[in-house]
Amino acid sequence: MKILILILLIMNINHSIANDRMQLGEKMDKYMDLNESDLINLEKLANNNNFKAAVRVGNYYSFIKRDSDKALKWFTKASELG
Repeated sequence: MKILILILLIMNINHSIANDRMQLGEKMDKYMDLNESDLINLEKLANNNNFKAAVRVGNYYSFIKRDSDKALKWFTKASELG
């Protein structure tokens, strides 16, 4: 009986972790979904010393555009601000 309870508990934990990962993925999709206008506005904010904007632009270039040079530029800017 204890083994059955343990198995059910583990299954419940795994299901909960899977749901958390799915919700995080959905939040990241919304976070990274930038159109050209959004990107221009964020870059302006980052250039005006907005730390969060610089990080978000860096993440965009790193994870979406896969442009490591531009990502490094914005992460460097963020580190200078942060």
